[in-house]
Amino acid sequence: MTFPASGDWPDEMTLALTHAQPDPLGVLCSTERPMANERLKHVVTTHYGALRRAMRRVGVSNADLDDVLQEIFLVFTRRMAEVSPDSERSFLLQVGLRVVHTRQRAYVRRRETLDDSIDEATPVGPVGSTPEDVMSQREEIELLDRLLGAMPAELRTVLVLCEVEEATLEEAAQILDVKVGTVASRLFRARKLFDKLATRARAAQTTRSR
Repeated sequence: MTFPASGDWPDEMTLALTHAQPDPLGVLCSTERPMANERLKHVVTTHYGALRRAMRRVGVSNADLDDVLQEIFLVFTRRMAEVSPDSERSFLLQVGLRVVHTRQRAYVRRRETLDDSIDEATPVGPVGSTPEDVMSQREEIELLDRLLGAMPAELRTVLVLCEVEEATLEEAAQILDVKVGTVASRLFRARKLFDKLATRARAAQTTRSR
């Protein structure tokens, strides 16, 4: 099993629209700041789906996902003037990882059932897929979640940033506030560990199917 490329993940805007609250911007927008509201709407529309996916992959449970995303965008709202348009994605990911780290220090992540390993509303399979195709893809995503969950947090985070979000080593270093060499080293170890875990999981599946 190879780590899926960014294009193989569910469509970002579909995720954003599927999971958005009835008025996802209502709590964030101010009637006194129309220009800021327009920028916030653009940022949410552009980055919500990818940010949700990234937070899910680094270990945020479905039950906590909406709260984490709202907290990220609240921070962005407060510090919007400090963030240049070309730094929005990096800023949001950086804030998201800090929010996750803070929450994980406060409690041990709840163990979830297998059905909760992917978003229930996540679109799986293209239009016209057979039930067998959909089931196969769900199993692949569930396996991916289990493999990521078995990795140390610092390796999982680098793998998600560089493989899922396609961040460059320099971007990942900025987001994580570490040296580029550190990112490269972690990414090498993460890929090696992921391949090892995937090989072991596939072998176990083969044994069970006999």
